[in-house]
Amino acid sequence: MFFVNRSISGFMVMTASMECRDLLLTNAYKCALEILEHETIDIDAARMALGVISATLRVSFGKDKIIQDNEKKSLQLLQTQICHVLCKIFNRYYDYCHAQNLIVPKRTYTQLFPPVYPFPVNTIDSNVPDEAFCEMLST
Repeated sequence: MFFVNRSISGFMVMTASMECRDLLLTNAYKCALEILEHETIDIDAARMALGVISATLRVSFGKDKIIQDNEKKSLQLLQTQICHVLCKIFNRYYDYCHAQNLIVPKRTYTQLFPPVYPFPVNTIDSNVPDEAFCEMLST
């Protein structure tokens, strides 16, 4: 997933032909969905898959978008049609994390869509005793 994420963010997407770029982005999206829809829940793999989905959304709709208005919109159509599936997946992961007591306030956190593994950990300043941070979908 890291290689796919870096490929989307790197020169492959920016310099490739439209057909090659569409193939890469569509297959990256499909691979990420396969991980998220798998019956076995793996939080770390899910976070990496969400990073890939985030990267495909960034190059499709963000300020760095590479798909111009005059090009075919098959990827954007896929992304908008799949929103309800992502909501169901998120609810499934939320239920799993809640059942495993993974959603608890804590003083350390990581990026939501990290680009490296192991995930770098950040700590909230200990001078702020009344604050805690609760990460969704992380362990």
